[in-house]
Amino acid sequence: GIEELEILYEPSVTAAEFEDKLSRNRERDLRMKLTSVGPHRDDLIFYLNGMDLKRYGSQGQQRTGILSLKIAELQTFYQCYGEYPILLLDDVMSELDDNRRHDLLEMVKKNQIQTIITGANIELLTKEAAKDEIFSVVEGKIIRK
Repeated sequence: GIEELEILYEPSVTAAEFEDKLSRNRERDLRMKLTSVGPHRDDLIFYLNGMDLKRYGSQGQQRTGILSLKIAELQTFYQCYGEYPILLLDDVMSELDDNRRHDLLEMVKKNQIQTIITGANIELLTKEAAKDEIFSVVEGKIIRK
């Protein structure tokens, strides 16, 4: 609530240039088996309080920016379909401070979002997720905690 996140869409090519660049790169793209221009090459630039997160943000701030986008996607999905999709988070807890970790888990619990979180450090989860199911993989075997 004290930081302002802004997301800027940065296209890799303008609409006017798209067809021309696609035609010019066709032979190379076919040879390489990829498409070198188009919306899949576009980018999102995250700004926190007016500063570029990629350049000036900590890992925790960068991760929080991405999580904010994920949460917005969850809310949009919910508004469209009346239910939340399953939220998959890979090793997100290690890069968040205690407050952000707590806020994320509280949001998930409050909205009853089915969530799967992976991570290497179970201690980051057990305090907040005491009532939830926790599984560990030890020597290739899944163990319920």
